[in-house]
Amino acid sequence: MATMKSVFLAVPLASVIIVAPALAEDWVGVGRSGTATITYDRDSKTVANGRVTYWDRIISPSPHPIGIYEDAPMTGSNVKGTTQFVEMRTFHDVDCKARTDTRTLIRFYDDKGVVVSRVSQTIGPAPIPSNTAGEIEAKALCPTQ
Repeated sequence: MATMKSVFLAVPLASVIIVAPALAEDWVGVGRSGTATITYDRDSKTVANGRVTYWDRIISPSPHPIGIYEDAPMTGSNVKGTTQFVEMRTFHDVDCKARTDTRTLIRFYDDKGVVVSRVSQTIGPAPIPSNTAGEIEAKALCPTQ
């Protein structure tokens, strides 16, 4: 009857390399909407088949209640309308030809950089309204035809 022996490989801890995905963000300014600064993450941007996907970041100089986004379903223990945020990050999928935007993830941050609420639900596709941050982003990020 054959016996199996366990083989253990001793590896010095100093020689172990841990590989983790890079979380670096490369925020690039695209404009302003009122008093808010609009940026997008260059590292997240992809362009294919007339569509552009990317993360944006909109930073306000003063806090706003999350309730100003009445159509946004909120998660967590925050009371809609009372939780304050100064930064909103949204993942966009823009159809450049149809001028529509689909949002799938939205994160709201307080003035300390802490996520105070999030939306994980597909919103759209919806037309991109004129004179909005969405229009500024589409003009800057969609390939020219």
